Amino acid sequence: DLLFLYREQLRKEFVFKRSIIKAAWNHVTASLEVLGKLGDDVTLVTVHVRRTDYKDWLKDHYNTGLIGTTYFRKAFQFYRERLSRPVFLVASDDLDWCRENLKAP
Repeated sequence: DLLFLYREQLRKEFVFKRSIIKAAWNHVTASLEVLGKLGDDVTLVTVHVRRTDYKDWLKDHYNTGLIGTTYFRKAFQFYRERLSRPVFLVASDDLDWCRENLKAP
């Protein structure tokens, strides 16, 4: 709640350098090319899967655990039903878990 009061200031302070944005975009473009999706009319759907540090925080603050694969699969299906050509871009601190649990065409 405290951070919400300072959200505009935080948005101004935490800005990626152009070099980082360019490197990330180059990586996304290369990945789309490998998938044969470069140039297609695709919609990128970004997915942030936070697991390692968040697990303990959720338990300590809310006495709950991480969401599982069912949540992500339903969310992916939600976008598949609404977008003609979705491509899911997954960023995570636990890529092994994502590769094992979220792999789909």
